[in-house]
Amino acid sequence: TSGGAIYATNTTLSINSSQFINNISTGADATTNFGGGALRIASGVVGADGGAATIASSVFKGNKVEANATYAGKGGAINTNSALKITDSTFGGENDGGAIYSLGALTISDSHFENNVAGLSGGAIGGAFSDFNISTTTFKNNTANAGGAIWFTETGNMLITNSVFEGNNSLSTTETVG
Repeated sequence: TSGGAIYATNTTLSINSSQFINNISTGADATTNFGGGALRIASGVVGADGGAATIASSVFKGNKVEANATYAGKGGAINTNSALKITDSTFGGENDGGAIYSLGALTISDSHFENNVAGLSGGAIGGAFSDFNISTTTFKNNTANAGGAIWFTETGNMLITNSVFEGNNSLSTTETVG
């Protein structure tokens, strides 16, 4: 199922000072499970102010998507189709699908991504079709086949400012950052 800890759709979502540890999304396939070891944020989710859903001052550790032979998991910690704003949060040891997979606008600031792994793309963050805005964030020792730290493709714009990329590992070359 999607969202090992929380599955949110058509609701308001604001998470503050919380911990998501060792949650699992199982049974991954392309039609019924979209991943999100800890959180699956589906369509229609907004923040308390009516804007993007928010996560602040939170820790994600050891969450994963159990992939299978026909479908690779997406978003070891978070899989989202809605706009999401993350501040002052830590992602470490998220597995198979990287830490975050986003098809919605993604804004991240003052956060830390370390030792996250994706079987395919985006060791820390993967996504497409929307804008990514990342500032004052550290990406350290993340690994994926493409985009050791970040994998971003299709339409949308990516803006990265005042961030650190250190020791990330991309096993091949495609449209990648990191």
